[in-house]
Parts: sequence; C-alpha cells; structure tokens
Amino acid sequence: MTLSNKQQSQIKRLLIENPNITIDEIKAKLGGDGADVSTASIADLRADVLHSRRLLEQEGVLSPPKKTAARTGTGDGNEAPRSTGLQARITKLLNENPDISVDQIRAQLGPDGAFVSPDAIAELRADVMHCRRLLKEQGLLPPAKK
Repeated sequence: MTLSNKQQSQIKRLLIENPNITIDEIKAKLGGDGADVSTASIADLRADVLHSRRLLEQEGVLSPPKKTAARTGTGDGNEAPRSTGLQARITKLLNENPDISVDQIRAQLGPDGAFVSPDAIAELRADVMHCRRLLKEQGLLPPAKK
C-alpha cells in the first residue's frame, strides 16, 4: 500500500519527535488513518528519519539526543567505540537479514558483541534500510523475497 502525503508527513513528524515510538503508538496516534498503514511502510520511514537525523547531527545542524545511563549501557562512559571491522560485520549481517534482532547480532559477533550498544545497531540498521530502499528504487537491488 502506498501512503498518502498526509500519512507520510504525520508519521515522519511523530518519528522526529520520538524516534523510539512504537508502530502501535504511531497507528494509535494516526487514528482511522493508521488502520491500513503497513509495518514495512513505517519501518521505511523510520529508517529515512533516523538516517537524515544522523546526517544532520554530523553536520552540526541538529544536536544529538541526550543519552541517559539506561541508553548507553553501563553509564560509566567507558563503552568501547565501534571499530570499522565490527561495523562492517554488523552491516553485513543486517544486509543479509534486515530483521535480525540485536541479540542475534551480538551472538554472531561472539565476544565482541558484548561491547556493541543497541543504539549503535539501530543506527546501522537505519542506514542499511535507507540504502536498500534507495537501491531498490534505482532497480539495483531486487525486491525482498517473501
């Protein structure tokens, strides 16, 4: 199903205000308009919003969200940064299966997976989903098999 411009705008606004909003919360806030909105459509919009938000943060146009101790994991500020190799491994896993869970990713990374935050995986997932959608639109990536 194709979303109307109004639905897209409403969903994007909700995702910008709260990137962690659930699909059920989005549908509830859309009211009657949300009944026929697919989970895949919301996931695509979420990926676009998160990707755009990260680009704006990198350019200094948007300040990064304040992280609480619960979001950063240990809260002591000693969380290990993502290495390029680790980031590539996570990206590969997400390309192979965009629906893979954080726990499955950590398990496949082995001991290195313990140092990867769910937020870091969410950022990479948003980038992968955004890029996959762009490649599909250009006809460079076949549609997903159902």
